[in-house]
Amino acid sequence: MKKIAKFLSVSLAVLAVTVLFSCKKDDDKKSSYEVEYKVSISSGSLSTIVYTNNQGDQSTLTSIEGTSWSSGKITVPSNVQVVGFGANATSAADPNAKMTLQIIVDGEVKKENTSTGTVMSLTSTYQF
Repeated sequence: MKKIAKFLSVSLAVLAVTVLFSCKKDDDKKSSYEVEYKVSISSGSLSTIVYTNNQGDQSTLTSIEGTSWSSGKITVPSNVQVVGFGANATSAADPNAKMTLQIIVDGEVKKENTSTGTVMSLTSTYQF
């Protein structure tokens, strides 16, 4: 009987410690993230941009003018766990053209990729 009582008390103690340490404070969790997407090319033209919008859905742009694009700051709720960003560009006149793509979260560059050539394509994701 003493062995059973000792086993039960140890089991309850382990269970109590597990429950206490497995709970996270909700106060520490962010309610949203500030995300910005940027892409630029040294020469040529951007053709397609795809990114995760403020609702966690995919947005696609096909009529882009100029050699750079920025989403501006987008507030993404914390229930969105991953954001993605991709772009395509062409530069028939310059085989050394360079494209740079960035995902910026809360003011800090979290992902940066580059591509060079006459046809450039980049994609990147960031998990919070």
